[in-house]
Parts: sequence; C-alpha cells; structure tokens
Amino acid sequence: MDYVEKVRLPVRLAQPGLPPTDGFLMLVARMEHEQRPETLMELVNAPRIVLPFIGTNEHDVALLVRANIDWVAVGRDGRRDLLFPPGHRVTHGQRMQLSFTNEDRIEALVQWDRTDPRVRLSDFLNACADFFPVVASFGTLFVNRQRVRQMRIADEAPQPLHDPAQGAGLDPGRRP
Repeated sequence: MDYVEKVRLPVRLAQPGLPPTDGFLMLVARMEHEQRPETLMELVNAPRIVLPFIGTNEHDVALLVRANIDWVAVGRDGRRDLLFPPGHRVTHGQRMQLSFTNEDRIEALVQWDRTDPRVRLSDFLNACADFFPVVASFGTLFVNRQRVRQMRIADEAPQPLHDPAQGAGLDPGRRP
C-alpha cells in the first residue's frame, strides 16, 4: 500500500445532536495532477462518503459520514491556501441566519461569485456543491446545505466585498 502524505488542518466540526468538536481533518499534501495541497472546500465536496476525523486526543479517530456533518469551521487565522482552491472567487456577500435541521442557528455572511449580475444568491445555492462557504464571527465555515432547514436573509441586497481577490470584506457582525 502506498503512503499518502497528509496535511493536518485544525477544525471545529458540528454534527446533529452533538456539541461542536475540535480536531483535525487530513488534506492530501500534493494532489495527483497539481503541485499544491488539497483544500478543505475540495475535501468536503469530494464524492467520498466518509471523512477521517482525528480528535484532539491522537488516539480518538472517527470515520464521519460526510452527509451527516452540519458544518466544518476554521478559525480566522486559517491558511486561505488550505481553505479554497486556486481561482476560487468571491465578489459578493449576503448576511443570513442559517437554521439547521436540529434547530441550531448561525448568523453568517454567505459569499459567492456574482461576476454575472444575473446570478442571485438563490441561483448560487441551487447550483453550488453540497458544502458552501460562509463567514461567521468565529471563522470560515463550510456548511452542508442538506443540513440547513431555512436561510433567513438579513440584508435587503447583496453587498460587494471590499477585497474580492482574498474573499475578505464585510464583517458578518456589522453592517457596512
């Protein structure tokens, strides 16, 4: 069996009925046809059914069914190159309250590429992969859209982000 080098990414992960848990997801250090590591966005949206999750205790390893993960969060100091693949573009954000199937709620800024002005938030959410990125007060989250019951819009209209190249801009906790 070949050894596959991995990069440990510290995350906080939420599953239905359980408190959020700190631990590590493992990213492939060098993707097969690219000279870069796998990103969290690629990992959670891959066609894999289970994801190995290492708890803060090295001996605590769980194989989590990807469909039963509510969200995966990385703190504000997380390395962007390990979160988003090259070319990932964000131009607009919309503040929302996400209500999950277990009644948990998160206030967040949903971010997407609206280079084409006809692409509304609903178009993005209908076309995106299973997990989509949002920014909350505690970091960047990749939210499983299958685990969200409702999204309540908090702003009247999407806001352009100040620094589209970096995906940074609006603070989810305050209005522009």
